[in-house]
Amino acid sequence: MFACKNGHTQIVELMLKNQIDPNVQKNNGWNALMSACKNGHTQIVELLLKEQIDPNIQKNDGWNALMLASAKGHYEVVKLLLEWKADPTIKSNEGKTALKFAKTMEISVLLNSYLREHIEQEDDAASASFTSRSSIKSASSTLSLLSLDMCNVSGNKGYMY
Repeated sequence: MFACKNGHTQIVELMLKNQIDPNVQKNNGWNALMSACKNGHTQIVELLLKEQIDPNIQKNDGWNALMLASAKGHYEVVKLLLEWKADPTIKSNEGKTALKFAKTMEISVLLNSYLREHIEQEDDAASASFTSRSSIKSASSTLSLLSLDMCNVSGNKGYMY
């Protein structure tokens, strides 16, 4: 973890070649990916993700790598984590997501765009019909958007079909 925290890319590469398990967590839940993300070491983050480290692991307080990178303003790290399927809807023990911790507007926009894009894909896959049996995903997507204040409901006539 020291090498990941301090940006020692060559040491991390050597450790990974020697089969050191990057998924190991300390007693407080911290792991190598979290250390690299918090400190903005994009190259190390990419190395760890290529080793199949789970980007959604949470430490004891519920924070994960995406939240740490978001809170520290590391745009490229946030972008990379999203590309590797980090889940921006995971909540900390305080009930907050990475979006709530975003340090910069640029990161907020990135996370909002990602959420919109993936919710739209979910809705397309589920036919976006509240009346069909496959509407559970659409309903949960809509609830997610509403909870994130991402829906414009002005002019709503109440139709749900």
